[in-house]
Amino acid sequence: MADNVIAEGRFLHDNATPGPYEVTADNGMFAHLQSLYRVPKDGWRERFASNMQSRNAAWTAWLLNNGELLLTAAADARTAIDAVQAAHESQLTQLAKDRAKAQRKIDRLEAELAAAQHRPVREFSDAEVLELAQLAWDRENNDVPAGLGYDWGELDPEVRDAAAAGIRAVLEVVLR
Repeated sequence: MADNVIAEGRFLHDNATPGPYEVTADNGMFAHLQSLYRVPKDGWRERFASNMQSRNAAWTAWLLNNGELLLTAAADARTAIDAVQAAHESQLTQLAKDRAKAQRKIDRLEAELAAAQHRPVREFSDAEVLELAQLAWDRENNDVPAGLGYDWGELDPEVRDAAAAGIRAVLEVVLR
């Protein structure tokens, strides 16, 4: 519910005749209808609306008696929605920063790899090969939701070692 709708409802509620309200049956030829009464603290009943269909009288009384509760719940829900949206936007911003950082790292390593192709063959350390394997793994699995066991840190060490061995094999072929 939009803030202006909640504010309008709060204004109308605060300026309305205070309740509580109750429904009573009409008499005579209107016996099939009902009236809505306001029952102030002094107990004197004041007719608020008459000749209403039963379902409409009960609904109107309920709305009038519970209007403040409904407005408070709507305002609380709006506050919660705003908080969730702010958290989501913050997470998206952080994700974009993380992705940019990872892309810079990939670009750096690809540049180093390209430079390595034009110079004499060199040996890559186990740490460098493992880092390349992690980057390749992360790039291939970046769309997989977290917690499914595809994060590099969650992998079985044997799987990481196999990925590193594959990278090392590719490097040996490419750099020869």
